[in-house]
Amino acid sequence: MDSLINQLERGAKISRHVEISANCIEQVNAWLLEPGALWRKYKPRFFLENLMLLAKKAECHSNCNSEALFEVIGSFLSERCMEPYFCIYRPSKQCPCCVVVQENNREVRCGTTGLFSWPAADAFVKSIDTLDLCSYFCDKTILEVGCGVGLLGISFLILCQPEKYLFTDISTDVLEIADKNIKLNFSDSSLSCELHERRAKYEIFELNFCRPGVSYPEADVLVGSDLVYDPTMVTGLVMFICAFLKPTQVRSVYIACSVRSAKTFDTFISELKLNNVNLIIKNLENTNEELIKLVIISSRCFF
Repeated sequence: MDSLINQLERGAKISRHVEISANCIEQVNAWLLEPGALWRKYKPRFFLENLMLLAKKAECHSNCNSEALFEVIGSFLSERCMEPYFCIYRPSKQCPCCVVVQENNREVRCGTTGLFSWPAADAFVKSIDTLDLCSYFCDKTILEVGCGVGLLGISFLILCQPEKYLFTDISTDVLEIADKNIKLNFSDSSLSCELHERRAKYEIFELNFCRPGVSYPEADVLVGSDLVYDPTMVTGLVMFICAFLKPTQVRSVYIACSVRSAKTFDTFISELKLNNVNLIIKNLENTNEELIKLVIISSRCFF
């Protein structure tokens, strides 16, 4: 179960139907008082809404210490400066680092879904530890398609120490935010000393993987998350993956999928099988009660 504080940092919207104990509210109250808490610098999504909900819950508990909670709400209401918002992710239980990404609610108005992080990216990040993927990705060049605001790539740079990481997306608007997020996490040593000191190599550029004959840079591994949602994009994605898996080289592909439509996901798997690739499918743990799978694809059986 994800802690209440982690949900607040990550910008998850807390349900008004969930029961919240006085002890949980007091833990949040103590966290709000911490002088070095990251929310002071990076305001999370739904932060004010969530705090107002907790304030209502606190009123149901007698003798519940929630003074800081009400003070923070008051300061937010007076400032009225909640855009842009940030989400704070903690990618590893083994490493006390944070990833902060600026996100935006304009994804529908802009016609792109990449302006905030979807559940599969978060689940993929957490699986780096649980599936012991660091040693495999270390010292490799990693190409990400549909990088969005950069959560997955920044986490890889922190945890896996790749030779180089290539951030790509179809939207220049999204890439602008991703570039800001990458630079933010590189420049703020309070988030990750490892990333700040190592100065890992990365590139960021536009790439439409569904365009026939699209060229791509040389890389050892292809990764992506929440790409399998639109049935009209499945064939283009499969063709791009198979082109990447050249028979003369040992390469692999890792795609994390939120299974919102079983039919679309099954079509993706079926089209991959028609191209005679090797497949491993793993269930990923996540905090959103969604079915999320990691599809590992290779042209040679080397897992």
